[in-house]
Formats: sequence, structure tokens, C-alpha cells
Amino acid sequence: MGYHLLSPWSVFCDGRELKCCFDQAKQKFFRSFNAIFSKVGRFASEEVFLSLFRAKCIQILLYAAEAYSVNKRNKKSFDFSINRIFMKLFRTGSGALVEDCQRFLSFLPVSYQVDVITGKLLNVCKNIKRQKIEIVVSLEMKQTGN
Repeated sequence: MGYHLLSPWSVFCDGRELKCCFDQAKQKFFRSFNAIFSKVGRFASEEVFLSLFRAKCIQILLYAAEAYSVNKRNKKSFDFSINRIFMKLFRTGSGALVEDCQRFLSFLPVSYQVDVITGKLLNVCKNIKRQKIEIVVSLEMKQTGN
């Protein structure tokens, strides 16, 4: 099977389909998390750590996710990665406790964040298309003299 790398997150398989591989993104995500956690660690409050985590790590994981069709398996993988980090941060193995912590700290699950940023991108594209149509219509009206 021939794979051709287009970007760090997209791979052509056999020249017919575009598949997204987020393995490299997850590696960089965990590397940035470990860098922050090793420096800040348990010294900072959870709110401070999560602020750094949102600003630095989440952006790496979600880079270009809105431009690709992220399937359910990848979304679950993203959520699993985040849940493992919350388990490490709060020293627990309970998924229910992690969900409660995320809810109380207003941390939207990554699978939902992907849907939100995809929706925002589609909205921007729709507005651009509408603006182009308005420009074409106004040019047509100017040319016909109306």
C-alpha cells in the first residue's frame, strides 16, 4: 500500500482516499503536556495548569482538525488522551471523577471541541460563499445598468 504524506496529519492511501493520521499530533501533544507538567507539576493550582494546558497542548492536538473529516474513532482517541491527562493531574483512575472534574472546570470534551471548530469553519465558508454571490450579483447589476 503506497502512502504519500501531504501534511503532518493527512495521508493519501493508494491515491484514492484521504485519511487523517493524528499519531504525530498526539505525540507532540503529549510532549508539550509533559514539558508543562515537569516544570509546573503539582506546584500550580489545577486552574493555572489547565489554563496553560488549554493554551499550549489542546491547540497542538486540534491543529487542522476542522479542515479534515475527523471520524468517531479519532474523536474517542482524543477524548481518551485528555482523560488520561486528567487522571494523572487529579491522581485518580475513575472515569466518572474525571468527567465531573472536566464539567466543574468548564472543560469541554475534545470531541465536542472538534465539532465546534468544524462548525465555525463551515460558517465562515458559508459567509464567504454568500459574499462572493453578492459581489457577482452587484457586478451583474452594474453591467446591465440596474
